[in-house]
Amino acid sequence: MGKQSIDGATPDIKVVGLVTGLKEHRVAWVLGERLGNGFRKEEDLVLEETDESFHFSIFSGSYRHRSLRLIRNKSYVAGEQNSFILPELSNIDYLLTLEGNNADELAKEICALLQDDENIQFARQLETKKIRSRENLIF
Repeated sequence: MGKQSIDGATPDIKVVGLVTGLKEHRVAWVLGERLGNGFRKEEDLVLEETDESFHFSIFSGSYRHRSLRLIRNKSYVAGEQNSFILPELSNIDYLLTLEGNNADELAKEICALLQDDENIQFARQLETKKIRSRENLIF
């Protein structure tokens, strides 16, 4: 998949922030159960900073024929310094991105579905224009 623009060429990309104590594979399973469609593990996103690499887990799925990506906000490297894909949102554990037509309505619907789940402490649509490091979500 080519690069996409959150601000210009693809205005229908929305981001839902999730807070949960669950491990990433369990979050993907919960989302799959709630949304009626499974998620599959993708190749990690790797961000290079000076002489360090930070890995972020990604799962992909769909909801109502729209593409979804579940991205772990905190990098995972055992014994290494951690980084965040969106550093200004370090309190958010996972990011769920939605693409396609009516993404705004679908993001609200997904948040409502997840609010009732005992495993998800927080699910809210984020305002992408207010996220300083939103370019990290473009890949």
